[in-house]
Amino acid sequence: MSYFMFDQSDTEALIVTDTLATDAVDRPAMFAHKVWALPTMNLAIALTGTSTVGDELYRYLSTIHGPRDVTELDEIAPDLLRTIHAYVRAAHGEIGSSTVYVFGFPTGSTQITRYTYRSVLDYASTSDTGPAVAVRPAPETFEPEYPNTRDEFIQLAVRVREENDSGASPEPVKIGGDLFLTTVQDGLIGTEHLYRFPDYEEHLAAMNGGNA
Repeated sequence: MSYFMFDQSDTEALIVTDTLATDAVDRPAMFAHKVWALPTMNLAIALTGTSTVGDELYRYLSTIHGPRDVTELDEIAPDLLRTIHAYVRAAHGEIGSSTVYVFGFPTGSTQITRYTYRSVLDYASTSDTGPAVAVRPAPETFEPEYPNTRDEFIQLAVRVREENDSGASPEPVKIGGDLFLTTVQDGLIGTEHLYRFPDYEEHLAAMNGGNA
């Protein structure tokens, strides 16, 4: 699991993710990409769950002459993700659940579409357009005020992390590393660094066996 938030309008999506990836017992394992841009398809992919699933999906899509846009990707995504999930599980053992989000523009359209594929639903496809906002993990003890500024994006992520670290969440997840904001617009995908969590070096040392 990881921190993931998106704010989707008719014409763009703002995606905020952390970078901490943990092992099966929630120990810091690595700092990982959780958003992958594919500008030739005018889309970006985001993932919660096992980062290797996203890495393998990106690697495959970067090496084929295939889908031209988000609609054509959707035609192959469910079967492709099932194959990747099985491959990663065979290589690494049980990997738990993953959810893949694809934000992009059908050819000829300026309205962004979000496709979602959940492993718990066998990566069946669902699609959504229009304004939507979501935070994962969802806050349990407070009603979020959705951000309008970069500082507010940071404040929300920090508050969700504090809730998970405090034990207030029934299924806490580890959040850490860096926060990145990815903007997806028609013909333009950009990522910027927002924030580094204060225990970054501590997590890095744990990944390196105690040596930062």
